[in-house]
Amino acid sequence: MPAPRTFLVMSLLALPVLALTVRVDVQADPPEGRADPVDALAWMAGCWAGMRPARSYEEQWMAPRGGVMLGMSRSVRDGRATGHEFLRIAGGDEGLVYHAAPSGQAPTEFVATAIGGDTAVFENPAHDFPTRITYRRGTGDSLWARAEAPGPDGRMSGVELRMGKVACP
Repeated sequence: MPAPRTFLVMSLLALPVLALTVRVDVQADPPEGRADPVDALAWMAGCWAGMRPARSYEEQWMAPRGGVMLGMSRSVRDGRATGHEFLRIAGGDEGLVYHAAPSGQAPTEFVATAIGGDTAVFENPAHDFPTRITYRRGTGDSLWARAEAPGPDGRMSGVELRMGKVACP
C-alpha cells in the first residue's frame, strides 16, 4: 500500500482526470417571459387513483420540466397487475405530442388538438383504439381521463377513468 502522502498526491492528480470524464447534461429552462408549451399541463402533475368494479387504476405524472412531462399508469384486478403504460408529453413538429407505450408495446403518438385551461385532447385518427385521449381537470382534486374511438355507427365511444389525487409513494 502506498504511503499516505503518496496516496494523497495520487488522489489529487486523479481528480482533474475524473472531472474530465464526468459529463452532466442540463437542459435550460425557457428564457424568462416565454413559457414552454407543456407548462400548460402542469395541472396534470401528481399521483392519481380510481376504482371500477373489481379493478383499480393509478396514474402518476411528473411536473413539466425541460419541455417534457413523464408519466406512468397501472391497472390492477383481483390483486394482479393487468396492464401498465409509460407516458410522455413533449413538444414535436406538430406541437405537443402524447407518447403512450402500453404494456411493453411500441409507443404510439397522439398530437394535441386542444389544450385549454382544464382540458387536453390528443388524437391519432390512424390508430385503432383509442384514436382520442382526453384529460380533464375535475372539481376539487380530481382528474378524468377518457380513451375513445369511433364505433361502427361513427359515434365516439370509449372508457372514462375518474381519479382522485392521492399521496405519491
